[in-house]
Amino acid sequence: VKPRAVLEDDPDGRTFGMLNWHFGGYDRRMHDKGRTNYIPMNFGEAPDSKASDLLMRNWGMLVAAGGALLVYAAFTPEARPIALVFTGLTKLAFISLVLMAGGGMLKKQAGLAIVIDGVMVVLFAVYLFATQAG
Repeated sequence: VKPRAVLEDDPDGRTFGMLNWHFGGYDRRMHDKGRTNYIPMNFGEAPDSKASDLLMRNWGMLVAAGGALLVYAAFTPEARPIALVFTGLTKLAFISLVLMAGGGMLKKQAGLAIVIDGVMVVLFAVYLFATQAG
């Protein structure tokens, strides 16, 4: 099956998504419709390179550290402010990166993720302001 046929046979993108390393005119039109995303090749590093793998593992550890910090803070009230600020800032960074990427990213799972992360940031801020005022 040719890649174009896959996109054309699944016009709403319910089954298939496409990532592309080289954009031609057709690919740009599909990107504008949110059907494909561009994967930049930086410094000759393919996304499946060792550097990309290390970056993803580092991001996973950051998420795990934030989660562990939140669990610790749930049982240690004095740790809550720093845990909420740290985790809130990482969520704001993610939201900012997704919004800067725009387009097709917002129509996929990243759009839902930024909504959920946005709600969490608001809840963290409300808690922090409420406890500082009291």
